[in-house]
Amino acid sequence: MQYLYVCHFSNGHIKVGRSSDPKSRIAEHEERVSCLGVELVESNYFECVGHVIPSETALINRCAGFATKRNKSEWFEGLDFETVRAWADEIANTEYVLQQHDDSPKGGMTKKTAIALLGGTPSLAAKAMGYKAVQAIYMWPDVLPQSVADRVGGVLSRTQACAA
Repeated sequence: MQYLYVCHFSNGHIKVGRSSDPKSRIAEHEERVSCLGVELVESNYFECVGHVIPSETALINRCAGFATKRNKSEWFEGLDFETVRAWADEIANTEYVLQQHDDSPKGGMTKKTAIALLGGTPSLAAKAMGYKAVQAIYMWPDVLPQSVADRVGGVLSRTQACAA
C-alpha cells in the first residue's frame, strides 16, 4: 500500500510526500528538523486508491499553487494544515494513473508526466535532471525513450532519498 502524508511543523512549514510506511517517514522528518528546534505539530496520512506518484504530483502542484513560498520540492509556507489535509484526502481517494500515450507501441512515460514529476516546469525539470539548459527538456519527444524515463525515475529516487 502507498500513502500520501501531510506534516505541519512548529515553524509553520507544511511538508507533503508519499511513502509505503508513512509513520516511519513522518518520524524521520520529525527527527531531522528537531536539531533546529522545530517540532512536529500534527500529521496525517491517507492510503492512495490510484498510483501514488501522480497522486503525490497532484498534491505538490496544488500546494505550490497556493503557497506563499516553496522550499525544495515538497516543503511549503503560507498554507493551512487543515486545507492541505483535505486536499491530500481528496487526492488520495482519486484514482490517478501514470499517463501513457495509447498510440505509442510501448506506452511509456510522457514528457508532460516527467515534467510534472520533476517539479512542474521545464526549468525545474532541467535543473533536476542536471541539464545546463532548459532546451534539453523542450527537445524531449512526447513519449520518452525508456532510457530517459529510467533516468527520470532515478532522479526521483535520488531526490526522495536525499529528502530523508
